[in-house]
Amino acid sequence: MDLSFLIPSKSRRCILSFFSNEPTAQVYVHELAKELNMPAQLIYRELINLESWGFLFSFKRGNQRVFQINNKFPLKSAVISLFQKQIYPEVEIEQVFQWKTLKQKYNKIPHPPLKENVRKQIKPRAFDEEKAMRKKGLL
Repeated sequence: MDLSFLIPSKSRRCILSFFSNEPTAQVYVHELAKELNMPAQLIYRELINLESWGFLFSFKRGNQRVFQINNKFPLKSAVISLFQKQIYPEVEIEQVFQWKTLKQKYNKIPHPPLKENVRKQIKPRAFDEEKAMRKKGLL
């Protein structure tokens, strides 16, 4: 199943898929970049984002940072089940909407005419402009 509509970042989808398929993995940035065949800087940025959201946590091991899934993350099981490869059945499209015909159909809905005595809405002005207009007697 293509999750690009839900998560537009390809690198984020790859990282989530990696950690979902290997939930006990502890990886370095460069190690994950080689595994996913992506630039290390891009991977690092997404890892930091996922860490700030709480899905991952990191710790120092020597001079490098190691990333791992946060087991206390409340949506951990939902994210893992969403990205695991073996869960997806093939999705069949049940209905396709023709947006042009729907637009034509719904544009024909009648609406009541506007009353002539309804005063047009005046655009809001800054306080100083309004105050000056009141002094001149324009309001």
